[in-house]
Amino acid sequence: MVVLYDSMWGSTEKMARAILDGVVSSGASGRLIHLRSSGLTEAAAEILEAAAMAVGTPTLHNRPLPEVAALLSYVEGLCPVAPGKNDSRGKGRTAMAFGSHGWSGGGAKIAEQALGQIGYRIAEPIICCLYRPDQSTLEKCRQAGAELAKRARELANE
Repeated sequence: MVVLYDSMWGSTEKMARAILDGVVSSGASGRLIHLRSSGLTEAAAEILEAAAMAVGTPTLHNRPLPEVAALLSYVEGLCPVAPGKNDSRGKGRTAMAFGSHGWSGGGAKIAEQALGQIGYRIAEPIICCLYRPDQSTLEKCRQAGAELAKRARELANE
């Protein structure tokens, strides 16, 4: 499982770390990737191996941050999920989106739509917060990480 994110002021990063905590607490292995620090190639290599991913972005001008938008475009071109196919690349791939926003939202919703168009099964509803995540939001993130890992295991066994 891989948790990919970009963050402007640290809020989306806190959410990403909480999701990873949930993944690990459920007994699954996970990797946290900050897109601006790691780059698209490293992220893509992890995505191609992962049964599940969570993608986090704050909202900038009603859209995901540019690094997240670029990642989603890159992943779409790689075709890691083949809808309707039951091969080793497409089977059991699931995803979720999350993020923070200020005066407007929309970045995480666009990310979720892109994941669905690529062919990922959306496992968890979007988790968004206004400005900084509070403890309740971080707990939702932990629970979502655990559920995402569980769903990935279920899909892998279908």
